[in-house]
Amino acid sequence: MASKTKFIRGSILLSTLFFTAAIALVACAIYSMSLNSYRLSQRNEYAARAKTVADSELEYMYYRVKNAMLSQVAFGQVAASLSDIADYSPTEGTACTPTTIRTAFSAIDQAAPENWIVKRSISWGPNATGTINTGNAVNETGSYYYFTIEVEVSSTKAPVGGGIDVREGRHMNNSSTSIFQYNIFAQGDLEFAPSGNVTINGDIAANGGIYIGTRTGQTGSLNVNANLLYLAGSGTSLNATGSTGTLLDGVTQLTPPTGADGSRLTTNSTQVSTMKESLNLLGGLDASAIASEYGADYNTGTTYSNLFGKITADPLGDATNYGTQLAAAANNVYRAQIVPPPNVVGSEAASGYNYAADYPGVNVASTLAATTDDPTISNLRAYNKAGLIVTVHANGTNTVSQVASDGTTSDVTSTYAAAISQPSGGMYDLREGKNVAITQIDVSQLTTAINAHNPSFNGMLYVYLADSTTSSLAGVRLVNGTTTPGALPPAGYTGTWTPTGFSVATNGGLYVKGNYNTTTSTNDTLAIDPSTGNPTSTGSVNPSMLMADQVTVLSSSWNDATVNADHNPLDTINTRVVPASTVTIGAGILTGNTEEDTSGNYAYSGGGHNLVRFLENWSTNNTTVNFYGSNGRLFESTAFNSQFQNTNTGVYYPPTNRTYYFNKTLVSNPPPFSPDTTTYNRGIFFTW
Repeated sequence: MASKTKFIRGSILLSTLFFTAAIALVACAIYSMSLNSYRLSQRNEYAARAKTVADSELEYMYYRVKNAMLSQVAFGQVAASLSDIADYSPTEGTACTPTTIRTAFSAIDQAAPENWIVKRSISWGPNATGTINTGNAVNETGSYYYFTIEVEVSSTKAPVGGGIDVREGRHMNNSSTSIFQYNIFAQGDLEFAPSGNVTINGDIAANGGIYIGTRTGQTGSLNVNANLLYLAGSGTSLNATGSTGTLLDGVTQLTPPTGADGSRLTTNSTQVSTMKESLNLLGGLDASAIASEYGADYNTGTTYSNLFGKITADPLGDATNYGTQLAAAANNVYRAQIVPPPNVVGSEAASGYNYAADYPGVNVASTLAATTDDPTISNLRAYNKAGLIVTVHANGTNTVSQVASDGTTSDVTSTYAAAISQPSGGMYDLREGKNVAITQIDVSQLTTAINAHNPSFNGMLYVYLADSTTSSLAGVRLVNGTTTPGALPPAGYTGTWTPTGFSVATNGGLYVKGNYNTTTSTNDTLAIDPSTGNPTSTGSVNPSMLMADQVTVLSSSWNDATVNADHNPLDTINTRVVPASTVTIGAGILTGNTEEDTSGNYAYSGGGHNLVRFLENWSTNNTTVNFYGSNGRLFESTAFNSQFQNTNTGVYYPPTNRTYYFNKTLVSNPPPFSPDTTTYNRGIFFTW
């Protein structure tokens, strides 16, 4: 009996040992599995964190490349300009792998316990020129620039089992195109409802709705031999029926224009389509973002320069006023292209000059003088690109500065004395209802002086009117401008001459008297074939630009004394009759109009057909005005901002015939230092 008991006890003990061993083995397996899972989980966590760091580094590189391009660094020099943060290839089209350890961009990543190791590289090219597919109905022509950026992120405190190494890259690119891609274009809504006979040969585009036609009861016709592109989601109206928007000037009915095939345009016409994205008419910048950055005073405890206007409303508590203030400030970002830098304006304003039109949000002139300009805006300013700068002081005197390629300036006032004058008494502007202090530039005399004294002139003339505001209007008047600088070859030149171009910009008003830029490179006169819209002459037209707060065309018979003696438009309309003639303006025009009065209420601007203004009786003698170039509305005018007065007030009678011809050569050969429509893309993501 005892032996049996011992056997049973031994069996139980052996079973217990086997069970315990099994449990131990299972426990070991579970522990091993848990440990491996933990290690895997830890590695996955580290890998996820490393990917987040890599994504951040890619964004950092993207913005550094973008800012370099916005700062006008040449394409081939962008990679070298980033040598402080990335390894780079000095040769176009050659790959570069990151090898140098860098400090992480984010301060959080720098202090992270993983002790991240970051490496970056950039290679570039090749660039390409051709058609750029913007996703809109009409593709644009320009240049592509390619950059390949690569980042590698690892950790010195990686989990057991090997290091963490995340490698990411992007083939980013940007495209750069001339702003003059369309015959007529607008930042915002565009209305075109002219009187008289109007023909448009060239595409129309708007970052908003398009309202186009002739007013019911008008005897004129409107023929559109072009595509119409408006922003998706915006209103468009080609006639009264089926209108999806309210006509900007309150007109109740429009007669639809005639298309290229002789039929009436409709919203379903192949000539009418939507754009998927806005045209960027600010060199790739975001106007609203810049405006908010420099004027958001609702952020307490932070000092802002208010360069583009104050934004005092909090977007969370007062969204309506915030939107209005932001839009006004963004408009001034666009207009900054014709405004001198703040320190230049501040220096002039220190003598008591008014600067409210250019920097409305700044209260003290000394603030401007001490303010550093936004670097990206600085590179868009016409003032900073000019080879000749005329500064017109409030006392009527002027100084002329010649700017060398290295940025140094010299006083050349006496050299250009014969070309620049200030007519006594100025000129009365009937639309504004105010006298305008005029600086008159004889383009013929200017060309002679440039050819004799400044053969390396870069083609950009800027006129700074230091006291141009709504209460003290100032303007530039161009006369004898049939031949512009760079249109003809220098004396003794043999061979085929390619015109070098001429651009004029000012922060005030701009008046053009008579034909402008109509002499071709073969020294004949620009003539246009009405059936094609192309020049009939064998020579090339000088690529030219006019850029101002407002642009007005005057006939060659304009007489200051007539309107200066009698400011009543109705009394002088019959003495402002333009002789039977054809006036041709051969330039790309960038300017503003008026859409709101000071109370924020609607004020009729005259529409796109009055973007370029008139002040005379152009219809009595059946006159014709030809625009050969491109017309663009970029902003709301801040100095010349009186609303349009229609014909029954006698301000002007419209030309009998107006034709808008698109100078296609402005696409591939734009005027000197004209704005561009740059876009930036992060490009295709890859791992390596």
